[in-house]
Amino acid sequence: MMSGVMKRRRTSNQVVSLGDLVLDILVEEVRLPVEVKGHQQTGAVRSEPGGAGNFLITAARLGLKATALGVAGGDPFGRQLLELFQQEGVATQLVEIHKDERTSTVFVLKDKEDSHAFLGSLADGRPVCFSTMWQEALRTCDALQLWGYSLLEERVRPAIPSALAFACQWGIPIFFDPGPLAARIEPALLQQVMRQSAVICLNQEEIFPLTGSCELHSVKRFLAEGVNLVCVKRGNQGCVVFQSDQEVEHAGFPVSVADTAGAGDAFNAGLMFAWLQGWAPEQVAAFANAVGAAKARKQGTGRQMPTLQEVLALLAEYRVNVPALVNDD
Repeated sequence: MMSGVMKRRRTSNQVVSLGDLVLDILVEEVRLPVEVKGHQQTGAVRSEPGGAGNFLITAARLGLKATALGVAGGDPFGRQLLELFQQEGVATQLVEIHKDERTSTVFVLKDKEDSHAFLGSLADGRPVCFSTMWQEALRTCDALQLWGYSLLEERVRPAIPSALAFACQWGIPIFFDPGPLAARIEPALLQQVMRQSAVICLNQEEIFPLTGSCELHSVKRFLAEGVNLVCVKRGNQGCVVFQSDQEVEHAGFPVSVADTAGAGDAFNAGLMFAWLQGWAPEQVAAFANAVGAAKARKQGTGRQMPTLQEVLALLAEYRVNVPALVNDD
């Protein structure tokens, strides 16, 4: 049985996210559910990086050197996605551009009560290979973020087994977020990925599809299978971090919520950032919660993801201390 590695700590400040490159079309102030043949006036409409883009932008804003691996189409959506990433300091030179294919897009409808509806599909097309350039990006990074959505991408999925085997070979910790569509993933592939992961981060609704139980502690089975850390996101109730020898709960921050979209992706970036700092589990949980809460305070996703200054201000507001940040620059 292959187990997740947890050998490396922050040295180069480089992190990589594989797959789930999506452009969101956000429509605000929608009345949900939408009526068939009806017409309604809505609020603002804008385009933002979604999916892994929320993680990548947050990671870059926290001070990590974030690189996107995946596929974009040669359509205007793809060009816009890459331009927005570049504006945010996310490295895109290794994103494969399939000129004759489309970019994955999702329409995000949001009402005034912070309810969301998501309309979209993963773009299909020819598969990519795990190239030597992608190998070099992984070899020199400190952590790899993988998404359940990536395991459903027709274009990216074939490269994932090789990428994960390479990461394990080089001692690169794999952070995996199964996501809400985990039940659709081919079971053997899902089990392989989870065994190779160092960290699994999921929310409460995703526990049952993965364990067959609604009990929070059922996720501890992953520790027995070789995963080093399991984090359960609990929304406004904070999170619980499990390791083989301890369990840490952080109640979260009671902020005024403007928009929960992207908060889980922001949390993931905060979790990886804090772990790469080498902090204790209690500090990791507090910081990740703070990043998610800082996002929930803000309207929108993509370029509206939180900054490090906003996260530190929130921690100061609630009088929560974290160690001094390491600066390798």
